[in-house]
Amino acid sequence: MASKGKDNEYFRLPDLSWMLLVTFGLYLMVCSLHKPDWVPFDYLGPLGALSRYLATEHPHLVNVTILVAFLIHSAYVVYTVSLMRKTQLSSSAQFKWYITIFIFGGFSLIHLRRYVYNTQHKD
Repeated sequence: MASKGKDNEYFRLPDLSWMLLVTFGLYLMVCSLHKPDWVPFDYLGPLGALSRYLATEHPHLVNVTILVAFLIHSAYVVYTVSLMRKTQLSSSAQFKWYITIFIFGGFSLIHLRRYVYNTQHKD
């Protein structure tokens, strides 16, 4: 059994700018399709015009984009399971990694990969 230490609780969020960007992107995709009155298209400039156009003229494309994003983020979590086998992280730390990697994708996964690499290549 692994000893409980600071390394077993390792967890790091992505940079705030990436977190905001991903959260806004997911919000924009889902809400522009399902709740367009919640999206301030007029304040988003060209991005708002593009979002409105895609949501009204090509909703199937937005649906496919949401599905692809969901599948990619799910694949990241499956990959994370294999990375977790190489670590001795606690259950709570693993749970945090799964959730943040599912939401923020590669921006969170990169920190876990660095951690795994560094723990495997310690002197």
